[in-house]
Amino acid sequence: LGLTLYLFVFYSSTVYSAFYGNVNSNLGGFIRASVFTEAAEKGTGATSIIILAPFIFIGLGFLIHHALKENRLLMIRRRPRKYGLISLLVLMTLLFDSLMAYKISESIHNDLYMKGFTDMQWSSSLIMGDINFWLVLFSGFVVYIIWGLLLDKVMQDYENTHPQEAMKGNNFQAKLFSLFLFSLFFVFIIYLLYPSDLSLASKELKLAATPADVQFIWDKNKDKFYLNEDFYTQVVGKLGEFKMDNKQIEEVFTWLPDRRLTSTNLVVVPDLSARIIQENNNPDQIAGDKFLLKKIWDNFSAKTNSNVLSKSSFLLTVTDDEQVRGDFYKIASTMAVDLQNTRAPSPFRKKDGDRVRDILQNVDKDFDKNLDKMYELGKQKTSGADYYQFFDRKLESYFKKPTLTDKFENKLIIVTDGYLELENGKVYTENLAGIGAKVKQGMSLETAMKMYGRPIPKTSYEELGKWNILMLEVNERKSGAGSDFAILKKYWEDWFVTMGNSEFENSNNFVERDNTTQVAENRIVEFLK
Repeated sequence: LGLTLYLFVFYSSTVYSAFYGNVNSNLGGFIRASVFTEAAEKGTGATSIIILAPFIFIGLGFLIHHALKENRLLMIRRRPRKYGLISLLVLMTLLFDSLMAYKISESIHNDLYMKGFTDMQWSSSLIMGDINFWLVLFSGFVVYIIWGLLLDKVMQDYENTHPQEAMKGNNFQAKLFSLFLFSLFFVFIIYLLYPSDLSLASKELKLAATPADVQFIWDKNKDKFYLNEDFYTQVVGKLGEFKMDNKQIEEVFTWLPDRRLTSTNLVVVPDLSARIIQENNNPDQIAGDKFLLKKIWDNFSAKTNSNVLSKSSFLLTVTDDEQVRGDFYKIASTMAVDLQNTRAPSPFRKKDGDRVRDILQNVDKDFDKNLDKMYELGKQKTSGADYYQFFDRKLESYFKKPTLTDKFENKLIIVTDGYLELENGKVYTENLAGIGAKVKQGMSLETAMKMYGRPIPKTSYEELGKWNILMLEVNERKSGAGSDFAILKKYWEDWFVTMGNSEFENSNNFVERDNTTQVAENRIVEFLK
């Protein structure tokens, strides 16, 4: 009886997992503790399948018993025994179990693939080395064979000890089977009348009217379901029904475990001003810029490709809309990535791993060529890179806000020589020579800046502290060699503080141009890891 109940629960769970794909990557994740409750939520069809499916195997077991009984009668009559039917029944059971084991193994592997624990896509060649395949097969088929042999042994012993009853049409077998059916039906009815704790908590969630109601339900049930992925997903889904702002979302994660996926929102702003053609101060600047931009892309792509659920984004942009006319944005759009809102080029690829890889490859194949086009346009119309306008009017629109399921590391990379000067004569980093001279005379940089410099005006954007910033290719002009770098650094740091970012001045992210590019490469890797 114990093995019979085991087989009933086992085949109910495996059939449900195989048919509906509800598995997770934990070993034995195809066994569903709440299989009847989950099936009931899907409808009567699913419930009927998981209740009736085990009787396929139980019925096959009784057929094997009858075939063995016929062989014993043939042996008594000294006739040749027949094993064809027995072999056919065993092979049918093995085939059925193997198909379910294959389907479940594939689903578990895909779950691992989707979560980024493996970069190998499913292939039928993996099946023989998959522990889940053998686990399903041995837990079902081997136990089934043992059950069939025990059933035959019990029946045979009863027939030997009660020969008269056995000759009356096998009444015992019919009564036993009927009792078994009635018992299972009764247990199932009782089960439905007493729903699981998870089912009760789920019903409470559906009735929740405010985020405070959801918090109350979570607090009441968290000891039971803290690690239950289904319940956590239901809680997050219910919270998503309420229109919450950023502050409310962050308050949610003061009581709910923060299991959000972290993605990168990377904005790269190269300085396409006259610096790219000033060979005297910045020799081979275009080649250096393109090399670093490709390194930035390669590091972003490698990190993103390792996370198949990534919702990261990559954007190349410039400081002002007129800098290189509209042609720049046509090129930049082909180099942009937004995994939160973009589908893969191929509509036939449905897995997130394929989606991420296809999008990245689609950008990567023409990345170098598009960089060449971008800098060719830049050379045709150089102007001062107006980073003031960029921070004041544009940066906020690139910021990605956290949601209940995702959060973002907003990162900004600026590739510039550090001089904030426009061709219309506007200079933000002014009087560098005068400040440098005073510093050389012994005055502290901070004092010299206060007395002889003028702070860069504050912009309307005050949330720069939400961005992590890296500046590359800062390069002193020959006229300011030995002093300009420190002054430029102070200008930018003080300016960032007025916009709410005080972390930049304590970082090593103001990177001086290095002809070997090794320092910049290391900082890129560190910045994007």
